[in-house]
Amino acid sequence: PEDVVYKMLNAFYTNREKLAAGDSGFSALAKDFVGMQVNGVAANPDIPVHAGLAKFLKEHKAWNDKWKIAG
Repeated sequence: PEDVVYKMLNAFYTNREKLAAGDSGFSALAKDFVGMQVNGVAANPDIPVHAGLAKFLKEHKAWNDKWKIAG
């Protein structure tokens, strides 16, 4: 559901530094969490975006109106 994905993304975003401190594999996410989400969507522009991710990106002013939200 939209709210579950949205809350999960917010939790990752809020705790990105702690995640990176615990596992260096999260370092790239810690540096640019929103940018990584944008790059993932931009790499697959024909695939509709999950509504929870769309809400998250809109809040962070990273949404592209050319993208479609999955229905």
